[in-house]
Amino acid sequence: MRNTARGFFRALLLWIIFAGPVYSRDVNLDAVYFKVGSPILSRLTTAKLDLYSTVNAAIIDDEVAYAGWGSGSTLVYIRDLGTKTEICTCSLETRVQKTIAVLGGAPVTASIASGGRFLCLKTILVSEENIEYHFGVVDIRTGKTKIERSSGLFCDYSITPFGNSYLQKRKRGIEEIFPDTNVVRLIIPEKQIVHQNEDLLCAYFAPNGSRVALLTGGGGSYQTTIYDNGVIKSSFDGAASISEFAWLDSRRAAYRTGYAGNYRLAIRDVSVGTIKYVGNNTFNTNLSWAPQNSTVSFLQDGCISFYMINNDTLEIFPIEGEDVSFASGGNRFAALCGGRLFVVHREFMRSKIVELKRSASAVKNVYKDAAEHKELFENEFSSEYVARKISLYERICK
Repeated sequence: MRNTARGFFRALLLWIIFAGPVYSRDVNLDAVYFKVGSPILSRLTTAKLDLYSTVNAAIIDDEVAYAGWGSGSTLVYIRDLGTKTEICTCSLETRVQKTIAVLGGAPVTASIASGGRFLCLKTILVSEENIEYHFGVVDIRTGKTKIERSSGLFCDYSITPFGNSYLQKRKRGIEEIFPDTNVVRLIIPEKQIVHQNEDLLCAYFAPNGSRVALLTGGGGSYQTTIYDNGVIKSSFDGAASISEFAWLDSRRAAYRTGYAGNYRLAIRDVSVGTIKYVGNNTFNTNLSWAPQNSTVSFLQDGCISFYMINNDTLEIFPIEGEDVSFASGGNRFAALCGGRLFVVHREFMRSKIVELKRSASAVKNVYKDAAEHKELFENEFSSEYVARKISLYERICK
């Protein structure tokens, strides 16, 4: 069963990469571009994990698919065990780890509410007979879980900035659901939503509580419609993912634009329509927003990058990871690498930049070796992938 599921997911990942991704979470691109069992894969994993040792990162757990912060210094994370999903917490102060809920299937999307009150996720259960999708809401404090069947695996929900509710499309339209009280509030009636029947939909509340961005579309091409107190104010094209969208304030939003293999991080002022592009083209963006330190995290061809909107500064570090999220203090961040969950002190990482670049040269050398062994490549895109990785590491390790 586990091998069946893994085979399905590998095929799914190839579709995501080459046919129009819609996920916010990154995937292990090395495993997509190199053949299964290739010695290059194990060498790359070892070299990249060594970078976390260079910055004295704390290892929390393994087989982790998603992670975020609960209250205080508590991590909330989701372990992918193939046929089941574990929801876990870990206190960094006591290092006590707990499993608070176990669900069937494997996780495919997840979002954790600020303050750690609850999380939403989707899981997929693959058997020889059929494939089932489920949407779940888990109370992080009690482990109480609500599960319902879902029509698909794509992200169709978002956690509100207020941390006590989420938005989801239902029969009446876009609704705000409060898990603690089961109160449901209609935000945008169905008749005010302009979309095709086959469109995917996902709505996002702005921090001011009046504006909503509704993304609709499919296949890596989405229209964004801005509502203000339920009234359409503007719309624009260009979003390349239904789940990679974040309001920075009541005017600006960050999202992924571009196309497969050549995405960009875009920051748009939705009131006047101006756009700022951050960084270069990238295989994936995997963006997240940390209001506590006004930082957009994203990946520059796999390397962790921070864009500080207050001073228009970009930092790219020669360390790879995904699902980056900052703790409430704004200095420590969690990241995943090779399925392992790490916690890194940002300032300490900055202080170790010379050592980090030296260690990252080992990663660059593995990719250079790979360039000489094309028989290990998985597909026609592998050559470009390796060339871009070498170029990136040469640029940021100077």
